Amino acid sequence: MAKQKTVANPPKRLPTKALPTPKKRPTKVVPSARKLPTKADDIGAIDARFLPMLWIYKCNIEAAANGDWNYFFEAEKQGDGLWGGTWCINNNASLKYLREEVQVGHLVLAWQSDRPAAMGLCRMADLPEDGYDISIVLETLMVFQKPINLLKYKRTYPALKNGTGFQQGNAGTLFPTTPEEAKVIFQLCRVPVSLLNG
Repeated sequence: MAKQKTVANPPKRLPTKALPTPKKRPTKVVPSARKLPTKADDIGAIDARFLPMLWIYKCNIEAAANGDWNYFFEAEKQGDGLWGGTWCINNNASLKYLREEVQVGHLVLAWQSDRPAAMGLCRMADLPEDGYDISIVLETLMVFQKPINLLKYKRTYPALKNGTGFQQGNAGTLFPTTPEEAKVIFQLCRVPVSLLNG
């Protein structure tokens, strides 16, 4: 892991630990029936079933596992994409998702719970294991110019209202999205289709 840049008052971030020699889990490639169109404004016409898997990764600088997405984006520029893992996730459902369902190549919505807003879009770059813990290594695809509060769109878009990620009182760190929910999120965050093609 790359050395952290020393600053006078470093912001809070998720606890990390030294990574062992990684034992990569096999990468499962989800087959796609067709390549997505390349125009950014074509996303509304895309069949949601062909979109890549999107996870909502919630961080909170006020929680026990402090996490500031802005800090991550700066650290990742310096080559440090490690952002948490099983050792700092306490929710059983989120741990199960990470151990059994999250795959390299899946997309991640960077959600800052204490704002609350979407901060950017990442891709799961690696999920190294040491026989017990799984680490999350991310690649930044897009940092939004302004944080996007998706909660205010729940009444307008049933897919957001009915999804698991933004239900009031639904505790956790990692949340899967349905294809329809992912499509709405990509549209509201103005994610270019070129990023979804990987």
